[in-house]
Amino acid sequence: MNIKQRSPLQQSDCECPAKFFLSRMWDRVIAVALLAQFTIVATVKIAHGTTEELWWLSHVSLLLTSAGLMIASPRLVFGALLVVCVPHMLWLSDALIGWTTGTFPLRMAGYLLHADFWEWAATFHHFYLLPLLMWLAFQKREIPKGSMLVACATLMLTTFCARLCFDPALNVNFSQWVMPRVQAPIVRWTDHLPGPAYLLFINLWAAIFFCYPVSRMIRRGQQWRLFTRAAAQSSDE
Repeated sequence: MNIKQRSPLQQSDCECPAKFFLSRMWDRVIAVALLAQFTIVATVKIAHGTTEELWWLSHVSLLLTSAGLMIASPRLVFGALLVVCVPHMLWLSDALIGWTTGTFPLRMAGYLLHADFWEWAATFHHFYLLPLLMWLAFQKREIPKGSMLVACATLMLTTFCARLCFDPALNVNFSQWVMPRVQAPIVRWTDHLPGPAYLLFINLWAAIFFCYPVSRMIRRGQQWRLFTRAAAQSSDE
């Protein structure tokens, strides 16, 4: 019988403790790399006098993922994935459309046209964080309990702090308004809600229409991965 040897990066969740995605060593290696990326982001933002931008979900998720891997807490990692999945997909779509047509319809990645080296270094995680989180998610058999709670708590913390502490013109995490150029009735109604009601509404909307569908998609992907792996093992036997 031929037994194939696999590296730690190829081990499944059956072959390492449930709290690790790959192994203690590899999880911490990735955590340190993500922390280094966050350090670059923080340094650039501080140097440019835009420290409030550290509260954007993309940056908070970077730090949350690093912490989850470092302390072996899968629910923190999955919480970061649920929070950042849709925003990063929108950002990547905006960047792709902008580079191919010259127009950034969502106005999320337009700053890249005039970005210098350090701004590129500070935004580089937009290209790899979501694929990395998806890959880590599929190393597990299921989404840990409490991941949705982590995602909702992260959304509420970042939006409430941004609303209370930062210049409204910055609109960090859409804490002040959604999209003033969009004339859809639901968007205009939302933008005119009083502060607390607006924050509660956008958090509820994000949880129901962003985080929950992403969790279902991940669960389906995990089930399909298990099915294909079992089928492959059956054919080998």
